[in-house]
Amino acid sequence: MKTINVSDVKSILDKFAPQELAMEYDNVGLIVGSLTQKVSGVLVCLDATLEALKEAKEKSCNLIVSHHPPVFKGLFSIDIETEIGKIVEYAIENKISVLSYHTNLDVTEGGINSYLSKLLGAKESECQRDGVLFTLPKQTTLADFAKEVSSTLCDRSLKVCGNPDKQIKKAFVISGAGGRDEDAYQFARENADVFLSAEMKHNLMISAVAEDFAVIEFSHYYSEIVCLDILFDTIKSAFGDICIIKSEQRCPFRTMEEL
Repeated sequence: MKTINVSDVKSILDKFAPQELAMEYDNVGLIVGSLTQKVSGVLVCLDATLEALKEAKEKSCNLIVSHHPPVFKGLFSIDIETEIGKIVEYAIENKISVLSYHTNLDVTEGGINSYLSKLLGAKESECQRDGVLFTLPKQTTLADFAKEVSSTLCDRSLKVCGNPDKQIKKAFVISGAGGRDEDAYQFARENADVFLSAEMKHNLMISAVAEDFAVIEFSHYYSEIVCLDILFDTIKSAFGDICIIKSEQRCPFRTMEEL
């Protein structure tokens, strides 16, 4: 089998989700480790937590490819008693490199937002702003569409704002924390029948009620855990012989019915 280095995996992922697509505030690419390190196995995950690093070591993977970067803001010191410090320390001590593809993976063609639109039945779709505007195969009600979203994403924490009988044909979706973006909400209101995102700001929910606009809030986790499939398929298609494992990470919270 051909020797594969971290730089080889990074090169493939950079072509799929170019780093220039990432938001200015983001931190993507190599987070910890060495680009010249030979790859024995790859663990793909949503969050490069300490637990994910331990899982990688147990499964003989010395490269983690995550969606969320473990080091997000600038560090001026590394205290190994902190969560980030422990992650960096463990990665270095165990020679595990970490690559992260965050907002660039969200918006790239075939990335998380595109993937979500297809999962939710997009008949036609187009990338707009930071999300995807798509048309459903047939008109449906907000209530029925919300149930479909919940079932498809296996998300029991869904919140819905709007008339359950409202007719839905066109939707605008942004994975992760897009619900904080007031411009995205405004774009959805002007171009779609419903806005789908996570972490919706309270004032936007209030506006949606006043403006009779439909909003579906899914969880950050369930909207982005699909990154495992995307990262796995992208790496596997380029390096068929390499060992690639999807992390066993679970949602960090439980709904009341799960208690």
